[in-house]
Amino acid sequence: RTRADVQPARPSSRVRHDARRRRALEGDLDAIALRCLRFDPARRYRSAAELREDLENHLQHRPVRARRQTRAYLLKGFVLRHRLGVTLGAAAIMLLIGAAVAALAVAQRSREYALSTERLLDTLGEILAPANPYAPSPSRTTVAEAVRRAADRFLGDDLDDPAFQAQVLLRLADMLTVAEQHADVLTLAERAVLLAAQHRLPAAIAAQAEVRRIDALYLLGRYDDVLASAAALAPDTPEAEGQRIALRVAGVHAQKGSYREAIAVLEPVVASFALADPIFRSDAIGALAVAHGSLGDYQRALDMLTGALALLDADDIEQLPAVLRRRTEIATAKGRLLRMAEAAAEFEDMLAMVRTRLGDAHPMTAKTAMHTSIWQQNDERFEDAFQVFAGLPEDAIAEEPIRRAHYLVAKASAALFAGHADQVMAPLLEGVELAQATLGEDAARLGYFAQQLAWMMFEFGEWELAAAAAEKGHALSQGRRLINGLILQLLAERGMEIPGWPDAGFEASIQNECHEFHYRVLRAVLTETGLPQDPIPSTCLPHERARMLGLGLSAGDTPRPARAQPMRSPLVLRWRVAQGQEPALALPALDETVRVRVLDAINRL
Repeated sequence: RTRADVQPARPSSRVRHDARRRRALEGDLDAIALRCLRFDPARRYRSAAELREDLENHLQHRPVRARRQTRAYLLKGFVLRHRLGVTLGAAAIMLLIGAAVAALAVAQRSREYALSTERLLDTLGEILAPANPYAPSPSRTTVAEAVRRAADRFLGDDLDDPAFQAQVLLRLADMLTVAEQHADVLTLAERAVLLAAQHRLPAAIAAQAEVRRIDALYLLGRYDDVLASAAALAPDTPEAEGQRIALRVAGVHAQKGSYREAIAVLEPVVASFALADPIFRSDAIGALAVAHGSLGDYQRALDMLTGALALLDADDIEQLPAVLRRRTEIATAKGRLLRMAEAAAEFEDMLAMVRTRLGDAHPMTAKTAMHTSIWQQNDERFEDAFQVFAGLPEDAIAEEPIRRAHYLVAKASAALFAGHADQVMAPLLEGVELAQATLGEDAARLGYFAQQLAWMMFEFGEWELAAAAAEKGHALSQGRRLINGLILQLLAERGMEIPGWPDAGFEASIQNECHEFHYRVLRAVLTETGLPQDPIPSTCLPHERARMLGLGLSAGDTPRPARAQPMRSPLVLRWRVAQGQEPALALPALDETVRVRVLDAINRL
């Protein structure tokens, strides 16, 4: 035999006592290594770039050059690349196979059922088609799209068994809920509700359809419809479904800022759960915890959320969205307890995980990015917080309007503090307008959006717009948001006519040492007088400290985060230019079109 005929031993064959490592080497890595070791140069990789491409393909579960492209090999790689989609597809397939088997059993007695079976089998084939790795572009066809096409088959003509048709619609709605296609879920649920009413289906089916419908209404931000539907519930609604609807009613109260009303609805649910579903139990306890946290009881909220997370199994793919919700709420509670770096690190870990598993286009990625950015800002990492949004689609979280509103305001805030002032107004105004349309008039929750608008106008030096937004925010929040009062006091002291301001006792009423110091600093900036000479109080939150450091004050002995980045908002930069600490900058000003739009948003708050 010639040297060219000698086949080196596979690397995996040399690993005898570590089965896990041997399995990791078998297949692609064995083939890649053997190709590198070929005696004949023509049979090796032609370049390091080819070798790198094969290694990258292996990491991404794509076919490698070094292996034969058999159908089994291609299909295995496709499944590994699309774990979540294949899992959802398998669920859809099992549902329809089960339905087909049931239909076949009765088809022996009924020609109509035989026709239904044919329809089900056609639908099954349609769902399976995109999973074929030889399809023209399998990566572009999502399971949600396949399920949506299948749903069209059951939305049209009435079947001979309306109970069966309604149940299939509800199962398909469940699958689209996982994909966060809430508008499609609402269509399916409303059809199931109609079937239940027309054919007087059992109360259990009617109640399940109503729960799916109210879930979709809530996630689409149609809060008044949620409350109206809950008030019109049939008296024979099973207790379990009634509790699920109560969770959504409590969510409406919380979104509108009525946290005590939310607690009043949730406490009876948590005291006597009517069903054992761990996801529902965890969500109900989590919602109650968030309501307590929103009233300032952060430690109680953290303790409750930790218990709610313990109810879930992180390895169960069906429970993964609930696990992410609890981890988000826990990290937020830690941040509220001033564990800023810990909260930021937790969100960064979650963001890396969801980006890997779900991709940048998934709504969960955008939600996690939003929270990551907020807590990176609170950890004085302003440019990092701005870059979090890079690569995310413009229509992120498109189907959940109130979450999208918060997402857009967080994006605007990140741009403002990182010094990208030209990228602030578009997301800010879209977010405020979306919140107005979703929450309706006079919702206490609008006080948050009014405050954000007021502060950003203050940063841009638009004093009249800042005062108008702060007045609305002060009224909506019943004076509980300090920033609104701070802006009104400062601008009134500067000479602006604002009813009820300035307040002679305002400074004395400030109980927080940092807030009182912050007030004196901003007053000095507006009047262009000397800043206080004493160091920044250690009680100041990181973003407050960052602003005052940017203005030129000393932090004294207060330690800062190791990765802290400077705040470069318009207010800070204008002061630094005025004091000769920064070369002249052309800071962007609001044009008249934007001013008119801001004023319109303020008037509708």
